[in-house]
Amino acid sequence: MAEPHDRKPILTIEQQIEHLKQKGVAFELCSEEEAADYLRDKCNFFKLASYRKLFSKYEGGPRDGRYVDLDFGQLRLLAALDQELRHATPCSA
Repeated sequence: MAEPHDRKPILTIEQQIEHLKQKGVAFELCSEEEAADYLRDKCNFFKLASYRKLFSKYEGGPRDGRYVDLDFGQLRLLAALDQELRHATPCSA
């Protein structure tokens, strides 16, 4: 039987924002305070963070592994669009 995977620690909202910043996510389109409110009230961190995979990362150099020109506001817009698409009524043919 496989051993259970080590679970990642649960982060506070402030730690979630710090984690995103360490990954290169900016907070210019959306302030850190707005992001904290959004994460607290509207969206699951892991769902929101999953959209990061759609963006490029720097390779090599001092920013290696950090996202290129990614802002929290962009992640928030993607989450809203995803929500709208999930709730859209299919067109009848």
